Amino acid sequence: IETSGPLKLYRNYNSSGFIEFDDSRNLWRYVLSGTDRGKPEVKSIIYSKDTFPIIEKFIDDKGVASLKIDQILDSGSIDPFSVLIGISKNINQNNNCNIDFSVMDGKRRYKLSVVEVNNTPKDRNKLENEKTLYNCKINFEYNSVSGQKKENKQWPFDGRSKNIDIWFSKGIGFMPLKITLNTPVGKITGRLRN
Repeated sequence: IETSGPLKLYRNYNSSGFIEFDDSRNLWRYVLSGTDRGKPEVKSIIYSKDTFPIIEKFIDDKGVASLKIDQILDSGSIDPFSVLIGISKNINQNNNCNIDFSVMDGKRRYKLSVVEVNNTPKDRNKLENEKTLYNCKINFEYNSVSGQKKENKQWPFDGRSKNIDIWFSKGIGFMPLKITLNTPVGKITGRLRN
């Protein structure tokens, strides 16, 4: 993920990441590394469906420490990449976007409620040459417990909108094709690149 165009002048951001699965132990590692405004960001966190995450490495661009793990509150939480995988699987299995997640990414805890904007095939938006698209709206609800400061003013959600629209395409294995979110500097649009 990287910013480009005029947005890059406002927020120079560049990151890459991956998920590494260990099916034998029923866990996975989320790794994200990059730069935000020229400062390094690194996250390496182990997750499991059965227990709480373990933070292996956490370097924030602002120098803040990671959240302290709450063994009860964080149990079963997932990483941001797994949200996209979870939505994709839900569309494939249930033919809709509607699903909820608890996320803990080392810096924030939040609940995500995903709903389909147009829930009938006839009404689904068409994008480029795609015939079957699912427009999923992700709504954020931050959890301000365990010393986490209030996230109401955190970029990119400085305003009233705390949601992201993502279009998943059946034609490419239910992968996300487009993403949009409103920010204080206007609408940000991201598109899948080959």
